[in-house]
Parts: sequence; C-alpha cells; structure tokens
Amino acid sequence: MKSLFSQHLRGGAWGLCLLLAMLAGAPALAQESARPMDPQGAISGVPWLSFSEALAAAEKSGKVVLVDVYADWCGWCRKMQEETYSDAEVKAYLAEHFEVARLNTEEAEISHAYLDTTFTEQRLAAGFGATGTPTLVFLESDGSYLTTVPGFQAKEAFMPILEFLGTRVYKEQSFQEFTGEAGPTSEAPPAAEAQAPAEQPKQYETNTSPDGPVWQTFTEAMTKAQANGKIVLVDIYAPWCGWCRKMQHEVYTQDNIKQHLGDYFEVARLNIDDDETMHAFRDTTLSEMILSYSLGAEGTPTTVFLGADGTYITRLPGYANTEQFDKVLRFIGTEAYKEQSFQEFQEAAAAGESR
Repeated sequence: MKSLFSQHLRGGAWGLCLLLAMLAGAPALAQESARPMDPQGAISGVPWLSFSEALAAAEKSGKVVLVDVYADWCGWCRKMQEETYSDAEVKAYLAEHFEVARLNTEEAEISHAYLDTTFTEQRLAAGFGATGTPTLVFLESDGSYLTTVPGFQAKEAFMPILEFLGTRVYKEQSFQEFTGEAGPTSEAPPAAEAQAPAEQPKQYETNTSPDGPVWQTFTEAMTKAQANGKIVLVDIYAPWCGWCRKMQHEVYTQDNIKQHLGDYFEVARLNIDDDETMHAFRDTTLSEMILSYSLGAEGTPTTVFLGADGTYITRLPGYANTEQFDKVLRFIGTEAYKEQSFQEFQEAAAAGESR
C-alpha cells in the first residue's frame, strides 16, 4: 500500500476548511475547560488534555499537537493505549515534543473552539477526516493542520512518525527521505471496527443499487468530462465497507441526488483495494488503489471532486446523509465554491438566494 504521508503535509487545507465549514451548522455549546472521564485514556498513564487545553498549551510551548481520535467501544484504541502509549520511550518523547489531546468521535455535547468556530468533539473529529478509530491528527502549535494517520500504530511504526513531526523534520524532507521507507502504515483492524462511525450501518448485500446512478470507470468519466465540461465525482469505496453500501442504497438512490448528479457531474467509482485495474491520470498510469490514495482517501467511503481537466477541487471523507450530500453537490456542481465559502452558500440558500 502506497503512503502519501509527505503529501498530506503539503495540501488538503482547503478540503479540511470546507468540511469543517459544512459541520459548523450545529448550535454552539459551552466550551469545556477540562477532560471528561476517560477510563480508556487513563490506561497508558499519558497526561491527556482536552483539545482546547492542548491548543492553549501549544500556543505557549510551541510544541506540535497530537490528537488521538477514539471511541469508547474501540478495541484497537484500547490496544494502542495498552501497548503503544504505555511504553516508557513513547511517553517520554510525547512529553518532550508534543501537547497531547483526545477526541471522542461519539461525543456530541462537549465542544471546542477551532478556526473561530465552535464544534462538538464528534464534528471536530469528522472535520479532521477521521472515518475510523483510532485516528491520529497532528497540528502545528498555532493550530494549523499537518496530517492525519489512520489506524493502530505499534511502537516501531509510531516512533518514526513522532520524531518526524515532533522535531519538525517535515519542513525539510519527506517522510520517505527521513526513514528510507514508503511511509507510515496502519495495522488493519477488522473492517467493521476500522470504519465504523457512532452507529453500525444496515447491512446490504450489494455494493451498488439498481436504483442509483450509472457508475462509470474513472477513465470513462474523465474522458466524458473533458468533452462536456462537467465536474467528476469519484466515489472511493471498498467491497467490504458497510458505510459505502449504505450510502449507495440510501443516499445515491434519492431523486434529488440523482438529479444533481445528472445535471452537474460525471460519476465514477474507485475500489481502494484494487491493485490491478489501471487508469491513466496526469500522464501516469496508476492502479485504482494507488489512485485512491493519491486523491487523498484515508478511509472509505471518500468522495473526491475533480475539474473537467482533472484538477483537484476537494474531497469529502466519510458517510454523508442525503441532506448533507445534497448541499455539497449543489455547492460544488454549481461552482459556487469559486465565489463564496460553504457557510455563505448555506446562508444564501436559507435566504432563498442560492442558485
């Protein structure tokens, strides 16, 4: 599996801001001042801070912020607390180079201020692209986004990541140059746990629905887009991904969604597990697996939007319900993103002024 760790450090900020803006619609709650009870986090003995506390501490110390995104039920999160964070060398290195925080991907009440907006822990975790647990998010001391590393990390894999980011070697060289390897990889948890948000999706037997759109190959979609000027929507999935199937059967089958897809998009799917099927993209031939990671997919489902000429617009990680997806499709499809922020677009739509 190809890693694009160094690439994550150099891009993706617009997509992150778009996603966070999309998630900012919930009523703001009071910002917390201390971490709630977290028996799982106490296992390692690491002095975890709240997200707000870690950002405030980093502003004073100048350290990088490590955010451990977890769920109470997540066995791999507990395993990382027991085996990785509990290691004396790991704890010493974290104490010297990082401010450390945890975000509960299911916490819908506790909120934090970030980018001049208040988000619940659940929405903040989603905004950082956490489509499964555990997920590690790294931020600079000023709160700017560095990268996301999905999945369980054993000490042997974790220490090079901490050294690369904690000493800020990333400013001078890629992770591959730093380690002489391809980049950090995650030990794959069982599929249901690796990808599961707060609830388990309904089980569907097929990866697509006959009532949904007619999916093309990536090559077919790009060829048609070059001819008709439409935007390309790429659905990145895995055959075993329950949330991919849920989105195919419950979201892509809705009339309003199909209408937007027909009006504005050429649609394609990429199988993130397929390392044999090849496509040409930007003068390079890539397998569907490598192409998926090259487009920034860190989990499934991930929706990627490309211009008719193949230029990258943004990506939407994770499952989106019909209401959320409708807004995203209109925002991207009408090219409103070229003129206004997603928040402005939503406000205009609410006022009856959207396109």
